[in-house]
Amino acid sequence: ATNDIGLLMRERALSRGGEGAPAAGIMRQFGDEQNSALLRNMDELQSGLANGGPVVSRGDGGRMVADRLATMKATEKSNVGALYDTARREGENAFIAGGDTQSITQRVADRLKVDHAPENVPKVTRELDALNAKGSSGPVSIRDIFESRSRLSGVRAGGGEDAVAAGKAIRELESALDDAYENALITGDPAAIKAF
Repeated sequence: ATNDIGLLMRERALSRGGEGAPAAGIMRQFGDEQNSALLRNMDELQSGLANGGPVVSRGDGGRMVADRLATMKATEKSNVGALYDTARREGENAFIAGGDTQSITQRVADRLKVDHAPENVPKVTRELDALNAKGSSGPVSIRDIFESRSRLSGVRAGGGEDAVAAGKAIRELESALDDAYENALITGDPAAIKAF
């Protein structure tokens, strides 16, 4: 390899027949020999470039990264699912005051109104109305709230505008529950609250 631009330009001109067919033939033969040598040493070159890591062929790198991300996502989803299962199971003995539950459902409804008219997302609206009605009757168990979240998750899987709104409702509900926990609005069995 050389950094001499003039020499590189001359070699290129020679390979294109700038000084006749014989010179172009010699340059083409030399180029073919270089390419053959590179191909014969491909494994060694790739191994050296990998520097001890796995040798990756074209297309394999993307697949390897996608596989790793899919595994990480599945693990995270499994962990989140286990935490929700625990909260649902233990949530029968933990409560949020009725008025606070109504505030939470209003917060979720307000978030949805930014992007959706209530009449365009009837399934989500019905679920929020039902949760709000439970709050008007008194304290609402964490289990009831998580069951409502579970139903919203089912709506999210259904597609359409209701599904989009359900995803937003779930995120806002989870954020509101985090705030309720941080502000000590959850009462009941200390073990159940800790599980939350």
